[in-house]
Amino acid sequence: MDLRENVLCDSHFNVVFSLSCFDWNIKFSDMLAAAWDHVQPGSNLVATFRLTTGAGCDDMKQSYQYINFDGKMEGECASYVVLNGAELMHKLIGLNPTEIVAYGYYGQPSATAVTPYEKLCFCAFSIRKRNNDHAPIQFDLNFPEDIYVSLELVY
Repeated sequence: MDLRENVLCDSHFNVVFSLSCFDWNIKFSDMLAAAWDHVQPGSNLVATFRLTTGAGCDDMKQSYQYINFDGKMEGECASYVVLNGAELMHKLIGLNPTEIVAYGYYGQPSATAVTPYEKLCFCAFSIRKRNNDHAPIQFDLNFPEDIYVSLELVY
């Protein structure tokens, strides 16, 4: 979906979902900003990401997945974006939300993914857009310990 289309340009929603979208697009920062623009104040952006404590990767030459229904390592490919958790949190905090709630767990990359990672933290976030208040951001983060510790350096 192209969020630049005029049909959505001035629309705002109670909830904007990006489930398995940002993590398939090398321009995830642009997609994040565009989706955030459509969240009305006091409402939420719900999104999923793949995280690591090390360097992230949005280079399709290094991290991609074959897209087919047979589970074969052939055919069309899509980028398999993995983000550094602290860098993602920095971007989310930069949106100036009122609340960030997230849950993550470790798992192996997809069987049809070609990526330098042996394990990833698969995460779901709910980010609440601020109404005109200036309260500190509230966090409710449930991640594996090493991911959580790496995020504490940011906030």
